[in-house]
Amino acid sequence: MEKQITERYGADEAKIVVGDYRRSLLEAIPSDHLLEYAPVASALRRDPAAVAGP
Repeated sequence: MEKQITERYGADEAKIVVGDYRRSLLEAIPSDHLLEYAPVASALRRDPAAVAGP
């Protein structure tokens, strides 16, 4: 799914939040599209309004 997002949308149009408990996806997401990377559940505490954008 990340491939379709990064191919279709520019970094200013789409950001990706990754919950990666196995720690295998960090290199799969281009850094310009990565909003947040969380290797543990407690790190995924971003404010939903911040993720939604304007």
